Amino acid sequence: MALYLTDTFPKNGIGPRIAEPGRGAYLSWLAYYGDVLAPAFISKFLNTPVPRGTADWVPLEEVMEFIMRTLSAGPYLLSDKFSAPTGCMADTFAWFSRLCCPSHR
Repeated sequence: MALYLTDTFPKNGIGPRIAEPGRGAYLSWLAYYGDVLAPAFISKFLNTPVPRGTADWVPLEEVMEFIMRTLSAGPYLLSDKFSAPTGCMADTFAWFSRLCCPSHR
């Protein structure tokens, strides 16, 4: 959905246009969000072991380590510019923090 919206409404500037610099990293982060981050959060929330060696699932701790390492280079996932992947992940963090830690509401 984020890819569709950013490609349909490019003037909003939260995703690089096709053939623009940074498009590959942008698409990689969108894929990481749906294929790695979301399953890691679901596995953690449901207290379900991560099926290592299948799909791209990894424990949430590994996901968070990678994201924190990336964010240490700049305020957003794609360096110094807010983008759709940053928004998607921030929303996921907020949603799960409310589920897992009711005091953060």
